[in-house]
Amino acid sequence: TAGQEIFTECNGFTFLFYHPEQVDAAAHCEMQHNGGSNPLCEQHSHNRFFETYSGTIQVHAVKMQFVQANPSPAVELQEVLPERHNFFLGNIPQKWASNIHPAKVLLYRQLYPGIDMKVYSQENRFKYDLIVAPHANAGRAELEYSGQTDLCVKNGHLYIGTSITEV
Repeated sequence: TAGQEIFTECNGFTFLFYHPEQVDAAAHCEMQHNGGSNPLCEQHSHNRFFETYSGTIQVHAVKMQFVQANPSPAVELQEVLPERHNFFLGNIPQKWASNIHPAKVLLYRQLYPGIDMKVYSQENRFKYDLIVAPHANAGRAELEYSGQTDLCVKNGHLYIGTSITEV
């Protein structure tokens, strides 16, 4: 199965897909190059990427944008976790964030007039619900995807194709 990272933003999400085996191979090879061995990768015969690792990891990014949405909705964190994360983007301290508590649920308030979005994980799958208030225009909510190789609806579920996987 593919690895996946999701980056939440005020105006959408970025999904990053990759092969975990490539990351494992990279960790093993980097440790080998540094004169050590990585105990997590000692049994690498199951890893199809180990013998062919070339120093790169194949990734595929897909963006989902909220079209004509509130540019700065209030984002409420629910089910906040005790651990803390730090994010350092480049060498510009203004883009760094530290001491961030992750949450299991994000609630975007008034993303569109009368429409909130609840973002969460269910059975290790990214989910979102649009919560439409009575008399609000649900048609205002518009999501635009870019970067995917395919986009289709099967049995009422949206599927996104990438060069790594289909979700």
